[in-house]
Amino acid sequence: MIGFTTEGTGGQYSRLMNHEAELLLEDGTEVDIENGEYAITQKFKVRFPKVYYPNRDFKISAKVVLGIVGSSLQSTITIDQTPLTAAPMVAWGLTGSPNYGALGDTYNRGWDGNSGGLGLKQIPNFRILGTSAANGATTINASVNYLSVTPHIGGTNGANYNWTAVKDYLKNRDAFTIIQAQDNYGVAPLNNGNSPLRDAGYPLVTNGRDINGIMYEDDDNSNTKVWKFLVDESKNNFKPSDIPANNYWYIDGVNNWMPIDQLPPSAVVLIAKKTSDSSMTPSNNAVLIVDVENKFIWMGESQVFWYDTWIDHNRSKLLDNLMYYVANTAKYGSHFTDLLLEENAGPDENGDMGDGRVAQPPLWDEAYWGRNVMNEMKK
Repeated sequence: MIGFTTEGTGGQYSRLMNHEAELLLEDGTEVDIENGEYAITQKFKVRFPKVYYPNRDFKISAKVVLGIVGSSLQSTITIDQTPLTAAPMVAWGLTGSPNYGALGDTYNRGWDGNSGGLGLKQIPNFRILGTSAANGATTINASVNYLSVTPHIGGTNGANYNWTAVKDYLKNRDAFTIIQAQDNYGVAPLNNGNSPLRDAGYPLVTNGRDINGIMYEDDDNSNTKVWKFLVDESKNNFKPSDIPANNYWYIDGVNNWMPIDQLPPSAVVLIAKKTSDSSMTPSNNAVLIVDVENKFIWMGESQVFWYDTWIDHNRSKLLDNLMYYVANTAKYGSHFTDLLLEENAGPDENGDMGDGRVAQPPLWDEAYWGRNVMNEMKK
């Protein structure tokens, strides 16, 4: 027979949830635990499931009890699974010239945490490894799990921007990426045929004028797991209605946008431009998108979270929730983001992406993940 022993550090409600190991024969055949009798030379193996974010920081062991038929002799073997723990958050930036919105840039100071006491700097153990002003990059350090890409490269160099290392990172690293080229120098790199946006089915990016932004709360958008995580089920109970009228999101004359009605299904729009300066109605122009399936955030205007004046009146709550998403994505990868994948994501209608990522019940599913998760979410 096979059973689990666990030790957790998640508080009074903490216990391992929906995590069942399998006892298999050496060839992968499932063992008949109740009635199976096997030669004494038979080899067995234990197959553990993927550890998800709600089951982080547990010491997980499977105990297998083997007995000899007709005898009282038994032997217990303990097999440990590597626990899921947070990786240190290491950031690296790719940028061009100018570097508006790049990692550490003045125009990114709300997001970076240089203003308002929010942003990346509030994340424990966050550090910046460095930045590169090259036309693309050939390699990205193995420790990096937060990649900031701001490819402001105009003309022919922009049209031929080298996305190879970024695309390899997106494909092979279980980590986080933000793409935030916001001026006219960013249009050519984002729109060239090799960009990850084009690979993911995104429309062409357009450089736009200064109409400020508003939350994009339509029925399809607000029913996604990502929207619910950042808004409806958020840990600080943020609602778009918490932002008083005429307190919009900052978008100046240096920005990029994409038409919402041409976006792929994986794109969840958080902020769109208003229809006019005097309106409080969102237009068809997206400026902030979260894409769990393709593993990036796209930001067409880094100054959406610029500084104190533009993250007051409860707007900082959305930034705080995004930092919760960003930090956990960087530190835990798909062990966290699988809980925000839609069930119909990827090549499989059941949410199987074909690369070890499979859609799971969301964090706020207390019946599935236990009260410790809800306890944390509502802190």
